[in-house]
Amino acid sequence: MQTKKKPKPSKNGAREIAPEQKAMEMPHAFLIRIPKRADRERAIAAFLHVPKTRCRFKDNRFLVTHDHIEALKKAGIPFEDITEPN
Repeated sequence: MQTKKKPKPSKNGAREIAPEQKAMEMPHAFLIRIPKRADRERAIAAFLHVPKTRCRFKDNRFLVTHDHIEALKKAGIPFEDITEPN
């Protein structure tokens, strides 16, 4: 049976967050909006090269992963991140 390692205290006495805990706190999906039709068409073409699933909603919104965000940035496609913070 493996035991979890306790985070090491930092210099100021606070506990550091373990890398796996940081990954769990990061959003795994983003809700974005792409207002212009031409940009949406380019985005869908860019998404074809991303093997992960995406979802499209009304009002020009998409639910995407980090990989989709990177594809948009690489293609220079403007988008608005409308993900609500926790």
